[in-house]
Amino acid sequence: MDFRVKSDGFCVQTSTELHEAQDRIEELRAERRKLVERLTEAEATLESHQEVNNSLERRIVDVNAEATTARQQLTPDREWLKASLVAHTAQLDRLCQYLADVV
Repeated sequence: MDFRVKSDGFCVQTSTELHEAQDRIEELRAERRKLVERLTEAEATLESHQEVNNSLERRIVDVNAEATTARQQLTPDREWLKASLVAHTAQLDRLCQYLADVV
C-alpha cells in the first residue's frame, strides 16, 4: 500500500509539473507572438525609413547635378560681367577726362 501512495504522489507531482510546464510554454508562445509583432512593426518602420533615405539621397544627387550645371552656366556670365565692368569703367574714366578737359 505504501508503494501505491508513493506512486499516486509521484503522479500528482508529475502532473502538476506538466501543467506548470505547459503554462510556461503558453506564456513563452504569447511572448514570442508579441515579439514577432514588434519585429514586424520595426521592420516596416525600417523599410519606410530606408525608402525616405533613398529618396533623400536621390534628391541630393539631383541637386548637386543642378548646382554643377548652374555653376557652369554662371561662369561665362561672370567673366562677361567682369570684362563689361572693366570696359565701362574705362569708358567712364575717359568721359570724366573729357568733362575735365571741357570745363
